[in-house]
Formats: sequence, structure tokens, C-alpha cells
Amino acid sequence: MSERPTFDGALEGFRRFAKTQNAPDEMSFIGPDDIVVTGTHATIRRPPAAIRLEEARSAFEAGMNAGLGAVIGGVAATKTELFCFVYRPTDREDAVSRLIPPDVKYSLRTPLFVAHLAGPILWWILRRRERGDRAARQWKEDTFGYAA
Repeated sequence: MSERPTFDGALEGFRRFAKTQNAPDEMSFIGPDDIVVTGTHATIRRPPAAIRLEEARSAFEAGMNAGLGAVIGGVAATKTELFCFVYRPTDREDAVSRLIPPDVKYSLRTPLFVAHLAGPILWWILRRRERGDRAARQWKEDTFGYAA
């Protein structure tokens, strides 16, 4: 039986994986309340990096501690930055249905959404438009495990 991966080790493994897929080296973690998707584009509100990193670490460790595994994935990118998330399965059935091994799965959306950073006014407008969009909500629930 192999040793359980650490978050830092898994993050380095994801970085190597992403590089093989020509994704940008710089990574930032986001949550469902930091992204609005329209077509092939994603508008990102830059989240507080330290907070999102700690949330990602917590989700990863919760998945590992429960023996359910975790996904480290990338969903959108600018030319220089990859926007990532950590997904923790809710239970064994969820892990099996998403093909998540008991340790870590790396995933990149193909193709990555083209990311644009939003200022506060644009962000407010896009989030208001998104509120009634069931498809957007479902995508966030499928990707992050919950929709904000």
C-alpha cells in the first residue's frame, strides 16, 4: 500500500501534469463564487490567494482523511495563470461515479476556459445575470461540489 499523498506533494504533481498539457505555470485556486462562465470564456474575480489555498488544502485533506481521495483540477487560464480547484467527494458512491481513486486525481478541462479578470462593476453585473442560469449553477455543482 502506498503512502497517502500530502497536499504539497499532490500540488507539485499537478503542476508537473499541467505542464505536460501546456498549461501556464502560475496557479491560483478559485471557488464557485469566483468564476462566471459564458460560452468558452470565464470571467474571474481574483480571490484572496491565501484563503483559497487554505480552503483547497482543507478540502484535499478531508478527502484523504475520509479515504475518498480528491481531485486537483484546472478549469480556466490566462496566458500566464491557471485557475484551479480541489474537489472532495461527498461519499464513496460520489468518488466511484467520478472515477476518483483513494489518493489524488489530476484533471484539466479540455479545452480550458479562456479566463479574463473582472473589476468590481463588471463582476457585479455578471453575477447578477448568472443568478437565474440553471446550467451555470449545475456546472458549478458538478465542478466544485457546490454552487455559491
